[in-house]
Amino acid sequence: MKRAQTKKYSFLLLELMVALALVSTCAIPLVRTPYLYMKRQTQALEEIELHLESEKALGILKEKFYTNEIAWKELESAQKKSLVLSEDSLISPKLGATYLRTCRIKSVLLKDGKNEELWAKVILEIKFTQPGSKKKGKKFFHTLALCQKEIPIQAIGNE
Repeated sequence: MKRAQTKKYSFLLLELMVALALVSTCAIPLVRTPYLYMKRQTQALEEIELHLESEKALGILKEKFYTNEIAWKELESAQKKSLVLSEDSLISPKLGATYLRTCRIKSVLLKDGKNEELWAKVILEIKFTQPGSKKKGKKFFHTLALCQKEIPIQAIGNE
């Protein structure tokens, strides 16, 4: 008895290319989703890092206000135009990026108080930009309420 011989057809190159195209089309969402997730996570980390650096800069500026390193007269002059307080370079160790940090007084509102004090509402803008980048940069705004109280001469003599 002879066995029935069956013809063995090999795969055509065209069939292999179609199969590869179908498999790669199905694999794109599997590769793309984690990539986009990681990209968004890196952007969120960058935002948190810059917000933290903004809070650090705000603490330094508060200290300068309270120790009068930034004079009250500078606040009065900042009513007319914005005043740049500091510009420095910042290297983010977690992100490995270099930023230019600019701290400026955006606006000042001065008001007299009831007990011979002078109040100031100061809006600070802290901006981070990457040198050589086309991005606009990230801005953070902080509001401070400052009080300058004049001590009466009698109170100084009684101490």
